[in-house]
Parts: sequence; C-alpha cells; structure tokens
Amino acid sequence: MSDNFVRRVPQGERGRKRVALILEAAEQELVESGYDHMTTNAVAARAGISIGSIYQFYPNKDALVTALAEAYHAEIRGLYDRLFAEMNPRAPLPELIDHLVDPLVAYNVAKPGFESLFCSTLSPLKQMAAVDALRAEIIDRTVQVFAALCPDMDDSRRRSYIVIAVHAVEALLPLVSTAKPEERAFVLSEIKRMLQVYLQPVLSP
Repeated sequence: MSDNFVRRVPQGERGRKRVALILEAAEQELVESGYDHMTTNAVAARAGISIGSIYQFYPNKDALVTALAEAYHAEIRGLYDRLFAEMNPRAPLPELIDHLVDPLVAYNVAKPGFESLFCSTLSPLKQMAAVDALRAEIIDRTVQVFAALCPDMDDSRRRSYIVIAVHAVEALLPLVSTAKPEERAFVLSEIKRMLQVYLQPVLSP
C-alpha cells in the first residue's frame, strides 16, 4: 500500500484482520453504491466497526479505495505469475486465449469491485497508479508471449496489437459479469472468437 494514502500499516494479526474486514466492506459498498455515493461511514456500518477504526488506517475514501485497487493488483499479479509460468507459448492461439482470458473472467465475476475500478470507463481511479500498473503489467507479460510466437515482428508493432487486445477485453469484461448465467458462456466465447479473428492474421501474416 502506498505510504501517501495509508495512515497506519497493520503489524499484528488483529490489525491485518481488521484491514481485511474494512476492504471487504469497501468492496461491497463500492459495488452497490458506486464511488460517488460511497462513504467511509457506510463502509464502517457495513463492517460493523466504528468510523474511527477506519481512520486508524485510511484517512479518507480515496485512501480506502486506492488500498482496494492495490489489493486487486497484488491478487492479479499472483494469478498471472501462475498462468505465465504454466503456459506453453507455442500452443495454438485458441488455447493461449483460453489460458489467459478464462481465469481473468473468473476473477472478475468473483470480485465485482475489481470491475468497478479496473474496467469501468467512469472509474475515478482510472488513472491512478495501481490501476495503470496492473494494466501495464498484463500488457508487458502478454507481449513477451507474443515475442515467442512472432519473433520477426517489430517490437512496437507487436506491442500495439497487444495493447488493443487488452483494452478490448477490458472493455468487454462487464458484458460477461452482467450476463445471465445461462448466457455467460456464449458471451465469453464471442469475446474469445473476436480475439482470435483479430490476432490470428498477426501470427500468420
């Protein structure tokens, strides 16, 4: 967590549990009320703690939501550490897309607050460091995969393709999480088909 936003970093187990409780309540409040209507008082009430308990760690709403964004960043980094370690860069493109997109979609469905911060074009944190760093890291690591698939391509052109693909998935992820359960698989398959249609000519010019 950034020292500019956190008033006190928890040291003991009790403090860490309290912070986890606060962030869980903040996520629920963010999803249900939206950033503009979210308040630290509402978060405290949802968590069943005093407002003073929140202010021990986070001086204001921006600090609280920034900490939530950084928590998502850490979780996604761990997820992609595993995915990139396990993937076969020489696998067929549909398999690579499944390997990278499916876990991100599953995380997005399980963590609706992540979508509010990372995917929404209206997010007040769109330009904050934690969100930008998360996107940049996904792009950088995906570029590395494509370097193995199309080593003769100009580096800047290869990066441009990946930036477009990542932003497209980011924009479309909310369609998956908001789809009815019986329609979710179809929506996801169409997103992946779009990626394949866009990227296959790049890999096989």
